[in-house]
Formats: sequence, structure tokens, C-alpha cells
Amino acid sequence: QQNLEARIRNVRFLGELTKFRLAPPIAALRSLKVLLDDFSHHSVDAAAALVECCGSFLYRNPATSQRMKSLVEVMMRLKNAKNLDPAHDALVENAYYSCIPPQAPA
Repeated sequence: QQNLEARIRNVRFLGELTKFRLAPPIAALRSLKVLLDDFSHHSVDAAAALVECCGSFLYRNPATSQRMKSLVEVMMRLKNAKNLDPAHDALVENAYYSCIPPQAPA
């Protein structure tokens, strides 16, 4: 439990550094890629926290938009491919929609 809290704290810190342009965006993207490569238990929590923290910033940044979009799509495919428990399923859904809001009906 303490390990999970520390990981999430560090990931959020990296996300905040990225948003304020103190860390290069590639650092957050690489971290997300590593977390998606091992998409189980604590990595799901950390990946969701990273996407919630700086996902929308990276998605709207023209330099990182394409890569962030592909990583978020990979995250959703992994969520659908793996049998995650409902809590992790909700975490991933919330992270996705905080990064890429659904289109409002016209």
C-alpha cells in the first residue's frame, strides 16, 4: 500500500512538472509507455494518475498530441483486453475522459 501511494505521488509530481514545463513532455510520455508495458495492479493506478494529471495538457500540446492520443488509445485497448476489476476499470475510464472529453451532442 505504501509503495502504491509513493508511486502515485511521484507520477503526479512528474505530471505537474510537465504541465509547468519544468520537465520535458517526453519524460511523461516515456513514463506512461513504461506503465502501459506492464499494465497490471499498481501500474494501472499510476498510469491513470499520470493521464489525469497531465493528459489533457499533452493531448492539447501540438508537439505531443499525436503520441498522447496513441498512448491513450493503447490504454483503452489494454483495458478492454484485460479483465480488470471494476475499480481499475473506472480509474482508466475516468482518466481517458479527463484527457479526451466526450463530444457533446449537437
